Amino acid sequence: MKFRLNLLISLFIIGGCSNSLPTYELEENFNTTVIDGVEYALHKLMINGNTYISEPEQYIKSDYYDEFKIGRKIGKTDDGMEIYQVENDENRLVIKGFMYPADFFKLESSP
Repeated sequence: MKFRLNLLISLFIIGGCSNSLPTYELEENFNTTVIDGVEYALHKLMINGNTYISEPEQYIKSDYYDEFKIGRKIGKTDDGMEIYQVENDENRLVIKGFMYPADFFKLESSP
């Protein structure tokens, strides 16, 4: 019984901490691109006036993207996906969630 109580308290604390993060706008499937004859959907993430576009190249050159280190969580989307900085590239962000792999986004424009 004590274990269950501690688990519930921990879940409430963790859940409460993530609620304080800002929520950013994710526009899914706003465009498409073709790479090596395969069509990929592009997604757009808007944060503080900056626009980031998803990188479908990560599915083709996965070894290159393995070099990036996911840093601290900076926000979330309306559907609960978590947004992280990339430690070793200030022009990239990562979106990931439960049972959803990391998706890389690269800065396209800033104010």
